[in-house]
Amino acid sequence: MPIYIALLRGINVSGHKPVPMAELQKLFEKLGHKGARTFIQSGNVAFRSGEKDPGKLAVALEAAILKKFGFDVPVILRTLEGMRAALKGNPYAKPEPAEGERVYITFLDRAPGKDAAKDLQTHSDPVDELKLVKTEVYILARKGYGNSKLSNAFVEKKAGVRATTRNLETTAKLIALGESL
Repeated sequence: MPIYIALLRGINVSGHKPVPMAELQKLFEKLGHKGARTFIQSGNVAFRSGEKDPGKLAVALEAAILKKFGFDVPVILRTLEGMRAALKGNPYAKPEPAEGERVYITFLDRAPGKDAAKDLQTHSDPVDELKLVKTEVYILARKGYGNSKLSNAFVEKKAGVRATTRNLETTAKLIALGESL
């Protein structure tokens, strides 16, 4: 049974779209997924599923979340292997970022079109840098992600696809969570 990591976008932010993690975990289990475990309040779920088609699974999860909680929540899905590859593929790993710099991964629900991908990659500057690798956008934020123009909304708009962003530490912890199933 494949292990998946579901990354929910835009929940539990300043009181908007409240989703208690215990209820989210129960929902995944009610849907027949095994070993569902959540990590932090931003909406991360590691679980096993008999569904082999990640696209079909993401659509089903979004529908179930809408029915249960009453609002749309985009679900970006990766297999455990996909999460490992995303972390390993970090183009900013060597040399390590300087003091105060942090790397984030924006996970896309699919690869952007050729023109959107080309345009997206023109938005690096001396303060913030990004690199698109298939369905991940790696962001090097030199002055903090909260001050970066390369926000999740910016990446979604430029790439023309749905996305959600996690820092490297959270990504590593989600991999460890998936490995524990």
